[in-house]
Amino acid sequence: MYTTTFGWRSYPTLRQFQETITNTHLQPKVIIIGMRYVPMIDATGYQSLKEIIKSYRAKGIKVILSGINEETKKDFEKNEIFSVLEEEYIVKHINEALEKAKSFN
Repeated sequence: MYTTTFGWRSYPTLRQFQETITNTHLQPKVIIIGMRYVPMIDATGYQSLKEIIKSYRAKGIKVILSGINEETKKDFEKNEIFSVLEEEYIVKHINEALEKAKSFN
């Protein structure tokens, strides 16, 4: 399991993290993306996030988003995040994410 935390305007960092996991040839079962410090996501960010989630899921890796604030969660439907990630994989706190991740092992 891998956990990473991102802040404001950090989607290039998210892509770099994705490349690092790919280049190490590791196959984690779960990736937790901590978004506690992300106050909002723009259209480019949503597109990047969807592509990254699809990429991990295509490899059989579960993705959990933690620390999503209520306003951002409301925007998820409008920006079609639920088309690539079920709502059950979006949690408020990292502890919830870790518990959910443990259930996949």
